[in-house]
Amino acid sequence: TGEADSAGSQAGSVAGSRFGAALGVAAQAGAAAIGAAATGVAALTSQAISAYADYEQLTGGIETLYGEASDQMMQFAAEAATSTGQSMNEFMESAIATSAAMISAVEGDQARAAELTNMSMIDMADNANKLGTDMEAIQNVYRGFSSGNFTMLDNLALGYAGTQEGMQQLLADAQAISGIEYDIDSYADIVDAIHTIQTEMGIAGTTSAEASETIQGSIGALSASWQNLMIGIADPNADLGVLIEEVIGNAETALMNFMPVIERALTGIGEALVTVAPVIASRLPELINNLLPPLLTAAMSIVQGLADGLISCLPALAPVAADM
Repeated sequence: TGEADSAGSQAGSVAGSRFGAALGVAAQAGAAAIGAAATGVAALTSQAISAYADYEQLTGGIETLYGEASDQMMQFAAEAATSTGQSMNEFMESAIATSAAMISAVEGDQARAAELTNMSMIDMADNANKLGTDMEAIQNVYRGFSSGNFTMLDNLALGYAGTQEGMQQLLADAQAISGIEYDIDSYADIVDAIHTIQTEMGIAGTTSAEASETIQGSIGALSASWQNLMIGIADPNADLGVLIEEVIGNAETALMNFMPVIERALTGIGEALVTVAPVIASRLPELINNLLPPLLTAAMSIVQGLADGLISCLPALAPVAADM
């Protein structure tokens, strides 16, 4: 009975120690998971606060510039994820850079300025997507136009020289298409003329189409909608449901664009292997016959060299081995 009690006590002790160890591991894993989750939440919180701080400042600029038309501009900004591939903050930041010149060009008509500014933003994105031009470079081109500088016109890759004469030619070509007379001293007329030329060239509207049809375009829209969600997390007036739906919808679109490419890639790899396999099978014996003898010779030379080296070292190694 004593031995049984002792054995039972020992078994209980072992079981208890193992159970305690298991609880310790579980606690460590739980703590790690909680720590990771807390880190993720902290990162999202920081990102949301930063995005919303920028949003507040940019919104203030839009309201100051556009007055009663600011709601229209904010709507354009909300649509920018698909229309220009930009987040709300990116859209507003770029739009503000030329807004004063645009409002002045239309003699204070803020609603008209909002429409033209949005159109110019879409034209910039379309040019970048269709012609592969750097978006920041295009934005600098339009900023130059807003101050009467035409030296970067050729960066739009529309076929016009970066000179005042090049802009005059662009305006003349646009007039021939639309029948509207454009004034080179009016930033609004320049924006309108460029839109006419890009529409004629089939460039207009490509960003919106690519947001739903291409991998790069859909990823751009997804990235922009995610940035908008970060703003909304910290914005008490945001409709988070709508923002989350936009992220999910753009993610689904991106995935749908990815899947056919992945399928074609896997199919292509399979076909390539089927095509290459007979070639490898036919060439392998020849390769082995040509390469194996020199490889074996080299290997034997290495082994012989090691053996010779060990033999030459034996007189020095023998006393050490004896001591050991």
